[in-house]
Amino acid sequence: MPRSRVVVMDLSEDEGRLLRLCALTDRGQRSSDSQMQQMRSLITSLETQAPDCDAIDLNGDWKLIAALGESAYRSSPFFWAFRQATGAMTTPIAIPNPSVPAGGPLASAVYAITDAIPLYDIGSVVQSITGVCSEAAGCMLPELDDEGQGPSDGATGDSSTPMEGSSAGFPTGDAGTLESQVELIIGRNFGFPAAQSLMTTTCTMRELPEMRSSPSVVNCEVRVEKTAAKQSTIAALLPNMDELLSFPTGDALDAMAPSSSTVRLMTTYLSCSASGLRISRPMLEMGAMDYEEPPIFVYVRDN
Repeated sequence: MPRSRVVVMDLSEDEGRLLRLCALTDRGQRSSDSQMQQMRSLITSLETQAPDCDAIDLNGDWKLIAALGESAYRSSPFFWAFRQATGAMTTPIAIPNPSVPAGGPLASAVYAITDAIPLYDIGSVVQSITGVCSEAAGCMLPELDDEGQGPSDGATGDSSTPMEGSSAGFPTGDAGTLESQVELIIGRNFGFPAAQSLMTTTCTMRELPEMRSSPSVVNCEVRVEKTAAKQSTIAALLPNMDELLSFPTGDALDAMAPSSSTVRLMTTYLSCSASGLRISRPMLEMGAMDYEEPPIFVYVRDN
């Protein structure tokens, strides 16, 4: 049997084991120490054998199936940027969480307080990535409209066909878009109907080819542009809830600390199998993270 086929079979087996553990542990949020160790071991194994990938392969809809080292809702780039913006700030008091003492990072204190709020659940968590081009493959052609019309420059073709050049086919330039949607559900409302809201963060996203150290690793620059609550039924329950659920924009984060709205997203595994598995890590500035290693977020294509 050819060596390449053996590798693919091994990858598929490891992907299946990882997918099962993600499902059994509620996206890694309820995993035992043993299960967490197994998940990290499988991720390391997959990354070691990772196939070549390209930034253009990031385009599509992705459903979060595991968050290791972080809460699921903090897969939103807003929370990565907020860590950077407050990297030099500390909490003056201890909070009811042994992992955040007085003098600990302010972002960790804020997140610990948020995590301790009762009565809410996190529903689906999805990232939609569009228009990301690569130095090697160029860009994807835009979808044809109902009349079969292609892009305004007259080019036509299948939507999966790459175009040469870093911005071909996209009138907005060489930056694509990442939109993160986190479903917030309040289902224990003491007699009130269940409520939900989509916390949506919109970002620009582009490849960083100068940081390409391996054919299987893709680095992208992600800049937070705006964050808001959409499709919210929570606002109908409490006055001014929309304002409470709105977060600062990228410009506001940059006002706190220059360039803090921009983070690096490193993707270390993109599956060639039907599962469409993706493993990514936010790589923040030194001092912006108070954990030993970056959190790991695992996604599957949401077709």
